[in-house]
Amino acid sequence: MFNNFARLLAFTISTLAATATSAATVELDKQSGSVFGTNGWTAVLISLGADPVVSPTWVAAGAFALKGDIDSKPGVELFDAFCLDIATWLRLPSLYSVTGSPFASDPLTSLQMSSIAKLFNTAYKGLDLSNATQSAGFQLALWEIVNEAAGNGYALGSGNFSAAGSAAATNYADSLLAGLAGRETQKYRLTFLQSTDPRAKDGHYSQNLVTVSPVPLPAAGLMLMAGLGGLGLMRRRRA
Repeated sequence: MFNNFARLLAFTISTLAATATSAATVELDKQSGSVFGTNGWTAVLISLGADPVVSPTWVAAGAFALKGDIDSKPGVELFDAFCLDIATWLRLPSLYSVTGSPFASDPLTSLQMSSIAKLFNTAYKGLDLSNATQSAGFQLALWEIVNEAAGNGYALGSGNFSAAGSAAATNYADSLLAGLAGRETQKYRLTFLQSTDPRAKDGHYSQNLVTVSPVPLPAAGLMLMAGLGGLGLMRRRRA
């Protein structure tokens, strides 16, 4: 009986492992004819130190409107994503893997990871992605966090990474970066998407990306809010 159980357990584990492996790689594509969909975007001139690939280059900055099965549940999700990789072009459709350790080719530091989380938690909830200035500004803020040299302050007009060409977008990005230590309006779960397309010759085939989903409020918090709401209703009725 024990042997049968052991065989069943081994089969279950191997099946789950195979499922996890097959679900690890997903194909991403744009939702519509434009990679930005209905999201706004702005042309900006970016520079990265003495990097000849990036400095200087005109690029389109804004939130990508993508689709793909990134949560391993049945069906394809529609989601917005941002670029964390300015040295590679976005090529779609393309194969990606969801990773919690971004990125194999160019790992993010703990400070970069923390600052990315703070940017989303303090600014993303109120962001209007259809607004070109806000959409591009948020993307620029992410690029500044990922590409600025350690020890430098965050500012789009100076430092190792800089951007120009749209004062509205760069000013908005600077305002978001200045608010990183401010109040968090919503907690978000970060999902990093790493390009793993086998068509890559050197480095990786497409840009590495990040997307987010809201962290649900704990049940206790929901009950507390409901209780406070009920208390307020009782007070109004008594009044």
